[in-house]
Amino acid sequence: MATNRKSPTGPIRKPRSVAILIANAHYAYETDLECCLEDLAAMRALVAAAGRHGKVHAISDADANSMRDTIRKALPPGVPTDEILFYFSGHGASIGDEFYFAGTTFDAGSPNTTGLSQGDLHDMLRAAEPNLLVKVIDACASGTQLIKAERQPPPLPKGFRNVVQLASCLEGQNSFGGEPLSAFTQALCEAALHRTEGPVYYNDVINALRDDFLDDERQTPFFIAQGTARELLVDDAARLAPFRALFADRWMAGDVEPDGDGDGEGDDVADADQPVADRSLSELLAEAEARVAGPAEAKQAIDRLFDGMAGRLSEDDFDEMFEIKKAEHSYYAEGTIREFMIRCLSREPRPDNFVIADVTRKQRKPTALERAMGYAMMAMDTEWVDHFTLELNCKLERAQLRIDLVPKFRALERLTLVLSIAPSLERLYAFAMVTRHPRSDWNSFDDEGTEIFRKWYRLGWNEESAFIVDAATEALEAAVQEHLETVTKRLERE
Repeated sequence: MATNRKSPTGPIRKPRSVAILIANAHYAYETDLECCLEDLAAMRALVAAAGRHGKVHAISDADANSMRDTIRKALPPGVPTDEILFYFSGHGASIGDEFYFAGTTFDAGSPNTTGLSQGDLHDMLRAAEPNLLVKVIDACASGTQLIKAERQPPPLPKGFRNVVQLASCLEGQNSFGGEPLSAFTQALCEAALHRTEGPVYYNDVINALRDDFLDDERQTPFFIAQGTARELLVDDAARLAPFRALFADRWMAGDVEPDGDGDGEGDDVADADQPVADRSLSELLAEAEARVAGPAEAKQAIDRLFDGMAGRLSEDDFDEMFEIKKAEHSYYAEGTIREFMIRCLSREPRPDNFVIADVTRKQRKPTALERAMGYAMMAMDTEWVDHFTLELNCKLERAQLRIDLVPKFRALERLTLVLSIAPSLERLYAFAMVTRHPRSDWNSFDDEGTEIFRKWYRLGWNEESAFIVDAATEALEAAVQEHLETVTKRLERE
């Protein structure tokens, strides 16, 4: 090592080295991921201790526009950058040939406006002409190939000299959360601390992560590297001493346990001290059986949820302005929530076909008029139509609950809350939506309405569901209050 190396206690700052750290924990339509905020804090502390980045831009709970603005601010035009570190913790989605970093308002139906595509990210990063790009992604489906085609291309985006990507899982897998950190970010920090002196290379971190997840069939990190294998995380591990102490005090309170499918939502797992490979098939099956609900357990869980929702809404709450009407279905009858359920469930790995939820994209066939006018090729090349399939295969007494607040005055609109469930062997999926419906006739209302609130939840069959009732009823009450205030202002102006 060179004799003029600076002391490990003094920071080394590269003048054009930038870290961009993003973590999204709270989502409008997706499940919340509380551990992501701790992920951000841990990565920020690690980056600060390593001292390689002169500018650190960190943001949490950002929508797609805020994420783009943060990246643009960190990388002003015309300013080449030696090194860029990009870190993301939150929901991710692989849709078509593209991976999306989910903003807080992410909607799989409009991923390019509510999420940040990997292609757009590369375009913004490429403009800074980095000598080294390091990407760390802790999200579901984060192992999406950087380039896809019928023929196998080089797995790296054009225009980057050196690239290191650490993704928390394969494209078809989920990234697991934990307490206090998500499983991958926890392992990443531990890998960075393996050495106490000398340089720590990203290649060292990758090798440690490979070993850490060697026997984990549910989550397999995915790595891409183009360079010399000498890309540095820190020039001397002694620099990480402050982070080592903070990590031990704040984030090593206990072993991190995966919290279930999809970035950290809830089922029980085996003790980390007992390797999965050492257990017999009968033991594994017995553990899985303990998580599975039968018809009786499923009915109890659904009854708690539906009865709790119906019980929370009293006639007294809305007696002056609205009449409450309730309806239940043993199948998926409510069209307003159908597409939302399909888009969420189609991205969820489920070991059963209790519910079929598929989105298929087909080219729109040109009409006879278009063919006659010579527009067939244009229509075939540019227009696609999504086809949605939602079927409940298993028998349920209660699959959907609909609560209508029917106005007693014609100046008011109807408000509707729909609670829909989708069963799976090991967990229950719940979907809540609030819509507002204007009149379409003197005594009838528009079927589609305007969406006010939507949220979906994933929980084990034995988990408490009262928080879902609270969130949905509060959303309905807020929608009523906002509607009454709007109507009051309009009537006062007339």
